[in-house]
Amino acid sequence: MKFSVALTALLAATSVVDASPIDFLNKKKHSAKAASTTSTPVIANASNFTSLFNISNFTSFANSSIFTNTTRNNSTTVELQETVQIYVTGGHVTLDNSTMSASNCTNVLNETSTLNITQLYDVAIAVNSTLGYNNTKGSVIVTTQNNLEALGFFAAVVFDSCAPVVVGTNADQAYLVANDTGAANRGALVVDVDGVIYSGIFSPSLDQSASSIPVGTINDEDVITWFFEPSLPAFISENSGLRTTYTNFTNTNPLEYSLITPVVPIVYDGGYSEDLINSVASTISGLVVISSGASTNSSTSQLASESIPVVYTETSPLNVVTAGDVPKGAIAGSCLTPVKAQVFLGIAIANDVADAASVAKLLN
Repeated sequence: MKFSVALTALLAATSVVDASPIDFLNKKKHSAKAASTTSTPVIANASNFTSLFNISNFTSFANSSIFTNTTRNNSTTVELQETVQIYVTGGHVTLDNSTMSASNCTNVLNETSTLNITQLYDVAIAVNSTLGYNNTKGSVIVTTQNNLEALGFFAAVVFDSCAPVVVGTNADQAYLVANDTGAANRGALVVDVDGVIYSGIFSPSLDQSASSIPVGTINDEDVITWFFEPSLPAFISENSGLRTTYTNFTNTNPLEYSLITPVVPIVYDGGYSEDLINSVASTISGLVVISSGASTNSSTSQLASESIPVVYTETSPLNVVTAGDVPKGAIAGSCLTPVKAQVFLGIAIANDVADAASVAKLLN
């Protein structure tokens, strides 16, 4: 595989602010912020906490404090106070009083296991229901650690919004980012357990967190420092193929009229047999292969040339997979990790983009 640092260029940052991310992170103390999504108590009986399971009765104005009455020129007007919308997808979450008073919290899912593509789109529908409101300053998606990478990347691809969408395991940390004016116009963001902020496109994986490039951080006093001026990664920039040719990828409910639900498993190159691949070929929509190096597997090569898109990836995004690294008919995953490739294939197939040539053009 060709080692590349092209990942840095994809951030397309226009200028660097006061401190470099490397110097800042070397000095930063990783204090133990309350970040567990499995042990803290869940909010109960909160007036601004809404369950999306009763979506027909959902209102973004459940928190009456977002209305403010003022009098101007002897006439009474109603101003909408900006609010951060918080969506919980799993685990448990607590919010401090200041966060609660300035946000609306909605329980979308209660999952601790890995979210599938249907559940990811359930989250997208919920977030999209308020993202365009004038009083929505930003949106927060609270999830478990094992869904951080997938949700961060998914949000970056699906949400084309100036308002920030922030994915994190700690609701208070994610709220700080979404409520910060510097978070706008960056695409979806991910904040990890240490308060380090990443672009959703380069959300850190469980195995290779050190290979992701931060765009900012939260210090121990809850002050946010941005390392770059607001900009979008090249993959989701306004002039990218994704945003100009495949605008339907921002559809938050493509499965509503779809005949199939995308099923995209991840397998290790050389860790399966031709019989196994043939037995599941009719039940899967695509395949992600974790490459073991220069070797290729004839089973996936045959499968790629016959029916479904097959994407080759490596676990580290710094090891870029190119067209010369994969079998004929397969797709080079570029700098996508296996999880990101799985999510991207799911989005593409859900939007009726399943041919290898189209997917390959988007990734390379």
